[in-house]
Amino acid sequence: MQVPNIFKQTISDIFYDKSMEIWTVGEETDNEGSVIKNGKLENIDEFQGNFQLSTREYIQQEYGQEIEANAIVTCNDNVSASINDILTYNQKDYVIKSVIKSDSHLTLLVKGDN
Repeated sequence: MQVPNIFKQTISDIFYDKSMEIWTVGEETDNEGSVIKNGKLENIDEFQGNFQLSTREYIQQEYGQEIEANAIVTCNDNVSASINDILTYNQKDYVIKSVIKSDSHLTLLVKGDN
């Protein structure tokens, strides 16, 4: 189904009221050749979305997958997000565990230390 852009904009104006950022993960290699994660490296996107804390059980029931996530983000479908990128919201970092594209939006399932 093709969702008209005017409808997408209306959804965005009403529900996407929280500022978020997407960052790539920095990596370093130690002396033994092991890759060490080093936090946020490069800001690749800033956007408005909806953020909702959740439970793994709810996410499994709603999305039919066992995903290590504890929050759900919905946003416009033009956001640049990939699995393992870092989503920053409200000065907290969350790892993106799943990216689900719908006709009108993206759903990001993320995991953070809450």
